[in-house]
Amino acid sequence: MKVSFGIVNCNRLHYLKSCVESLLICTDDYPDKEVIIIDNASIEPGTTEYLENLEKRGIIVHRTPKRDPTNEYARALNKIVKISTGEIICPLSGDLQFIVKEGWVQNYVDLMTLKKDIGSIMLDSQRRQTIDSEIRTDCTEIGVLKFWKNLSRPPIATSGNSFYRKSVLLELGPWSENNKNHEGTEDSETKMLRRVMNVVEKQTDKWCQYQPSVPMTVMIYTDPRGTNARVRGEKIYGKYHPANGNPPLYYNLKTLDNIDSEFNLKNRQTPIPIEKMAVGNGWDIFLDEEGNWKKNPVRIESCSDEDWIFIDPEKEKLRRQDTKPKNYLDDWLDD
Repeated sequence: MKVSFGIVNCNRLHYLKSCVESLLICTDDYPDKEVIIIDNASIEPGTTEYLENLEKRGIIVHRTPKRDPTNEYARALNKIVKISTGEIICPLSGDLQFIVKEGWVQNYVDLMTLKKDIGSIMLDSQRRQTIDSEIRTDCTEIGVLKFWKNLSRPPIATSGNSFYRKSVLLELGPWSENNKNHEGTEDSETKMLRRVMNVVEKQTDKWCQYQPSVPMTVMIYTDPRGTNARVRGEKIYGKYHPANGNPPLYYNLKTLDNIDSEFNLKNRQTPIPIEKMAVGNGWDIFLDEEGNWKKNPVRIESCSDEDWIFIDPEKEKLRRQDTKPKNYLDDWLDD
């Protein structure tokens, strides 16, 4: 069964590289796939060259010529669904990294074949606190993995980063491209959730969101406060830097055998939390005093001048020169 992976990117080239390269490594054993990149008018230096390189490697690249921040993510998701040729679609935000090498894609496909009530299957790691508070039922074993129905979540993930049957997404219809906000009230995710709930209220038990015992991805956090960098206009807010290594990866990769040896998957009753799955590649992950994964998104409205940089390095260089503390003795001597 063919799987279409689609990645949405805008101006965070370091994250995109880690996302794409880890995806290719971690799905190398599953040949029946395609990879699609939707780039939303990125201007970050090096992006054009990297996308051209990916095209030479057989990856499909679609370039959106003009930005529309409020609607561009929804449009990118719809574009992935439209041009994909797989029976299974996995739309991804470009700010996550795959961490589990080989074997798992077939497990996901086998579950899709076995369970007809799948709305979506989760990929991303969750915090320990979240896992402990959620309700899961009906465990299904596929290989060394366990999958539970997660009753604490909507029947279908509404913002991507999951496996979906293409037929389910076509039945639901496209994400809204007429949104008032990028996130929160009246965004495409909220509107899609309402549509999902309208369907399942009429057809009880039609769909359910499944969660694996081993999460396959981790969100890329480069800001010690517990968040990733965010793009707004020509600026990137939050700490932003490339990953270590070649290929560049923010987190170490693991095999299912390694994970099984460490966590005894057969006897495991809950998903492995992000605090255990995420191992920084040359750096320590951001945990609070109690050992919990930090989660503190950048608030653009409260950022200081030290919290952002221009995407264009030349503009940023000029900004730094303009904000450099003045040496009034030098000014006096110049006079």
